Amino acid sequence: MGVLFVRHQRRLKTPLIDVELFSNKVFSGAVLANFVAIFALMGVLFFFSQYLQLVRGLRPLAAGLVEMPTMVASILAVAVVGVLVARLGTGRAVAAGLLLASLGLLFAAVAEGADHTLWLAAALIPLRLGIGVAMTLTVDAVVSAMPSERAGAASAISETAFELGGALGIALLGPTVTLVYRGSLDLPTDLSGAARAAVEDSLATAVNAVRDATGVLEAARHAFTTAMQFTSAAAIAMIAALIAWYTIPSGRKSGTTTTQIAE
Repeated sequence: MGVLFVRHQRRLKTPLIDVELFSNKVFSGAVLANFVAIFALMGVLFFFSQYLQLVRGLRPLAAGLVEMPTMVASILAVAVVGVLVARLGTGRAVAAGLLLASLGLLFAAVAEGADHTLWLAAALIPLRLGIGVAMTLTVDAVVSAMPSERAGAASAISETAFELGGALGIALLGPTVTLVYRGSLDLPTDLSGAARAAVEDSLATAVNAVRDATGVLEAARHAFTTAMQFTSAAAIAMIAALIAWYTIPSGRKSGTTTTQIAE
């Protein structure tokens, strides 16, 4: 369907999405970096909240407090993005942001097995800071790569990449987490059929169905943690960092750049 869509758009006089814009490597690299940034962030945050409540046993308020560093890191990204562009240039700054996000994803995967939630909160800081920097600068790079008369179309594609990345971050990583979770389960052979079905369905149903079976719950929580660690998008973010490094120009700017960060 994607191939048919692109072919159809190329034949239209006024296409919904001007795919010819992707012939510009700066534009393509910036859009891809934006896509990967939100893909990694949404995938992590969607499952991270479940992990904190279902595996760590935190109440919703406590889980929200653990995730609060993401807000602090977003504010910090606004403060440092101008300095990074002035010193590194746009391309290198985007690559540095994605590399920092990749390290944050790795740190989060390791911290999920740690005893204290402080490490989990700390892992979110480089992740959100790096993604905040990357997302801010990719929008600037996308619009700057096109002539002024095509800036609207370029900006629209950037926003589409943002929405698509967020949706796919959940849609693709979700089934992967479920498959790895089910494949990692090590349940007792004498577990009843109804309880086994509940545990294999998801960790949420397992917590509600087998409250008194401590060993079963521990097995389910361990499987869910393994699934989250397996689906870390750190490698994808690192590849996107390399793409940004080689495709987005790094001419240094003396002033500050746009400091718009998507919600």
